[in-house]
Amino acid sequence: AQGSYTQYAAPVESSAVQDGIEIRVISALADNTKVVVYAEARDLEGNRLSGEMEVVGVVQPETIAQDIGISSCTHWAQCGGYDTETGTALLEFTTWGLIPGEDTQLELEVVCMAAGEESWHIPFDPERQEVRRIALSDTVNGVPLERLELSPLGAALYARGHVGYSDVAIHLSDGTVLHPKKEWGGSIGGAEGPVSRYWSFEEPVDPVEVIGLSIQYWYIPIQADGTAGPGYWLTELPK
Repeated sequence: AQGSYTQYAAPVESSAVQDGIEIRVISALADNTKVVVYAEARDLEGNRLSGEMEVVGVVQPETIAQDIGISSCTHWAQCGGYDTETGTALLEFTTWGLIPGEDTQLELEVVCMAAGEESWHIPFDPERQEVRRIALSDTVNGVPLERLELSPLGAALYARGHVGYSDVAIHLSDGTVLHPKKEWGGSIGGAEGPVSRYWSFEEPVDPVEVIGLSIQYWYIPIQADGTAGPGYWLTELPK
């Protein structure tokens, strides 16, 4: 399930049992904005699980800061498969736009599965990928940009409003241009706070190799010292 990111996934051992069903967190992929949690579910009392069951769950900080105002993040969950021999279901949970907390401890809350109405609360402390942060001062489509955060997992763009569904390309030092997968995000501090949007890399990327960001035709060069140069218009969309 983790594909080329298997080596980046940190093992996690934490579990909870409700309604005779055990959910165990086994690994996590995380940076400052996105976290993907993989878990196993087993029915300790019967055979109520399957590969087609519906799963609803969220990943959030165990303690949320009290002074950030109205904030939001995006959640997604699925059952990735079921092993009939062991009676084990693979569950996958993703959150984009993590709400900052007072510590690094996170919690997986499985709200429900097809087999039960109870909620599972599973605390865990993920190993986060190192992030390269670049301050931005450009304005795109009337929206001021705040910063770009890069990790091997993807790129998080923070702005003072919704950037929308603009095409984003990441330019590498060897001339490669990446078109990462458009994901979701969140917001911090209501209307006054930054809004995040996330793009996931298909393969792991070394953030140090990133030399530029283009949002449609607008190109922002990134210097070796981690600062952004003056942006300018491209004559054609990056290929």
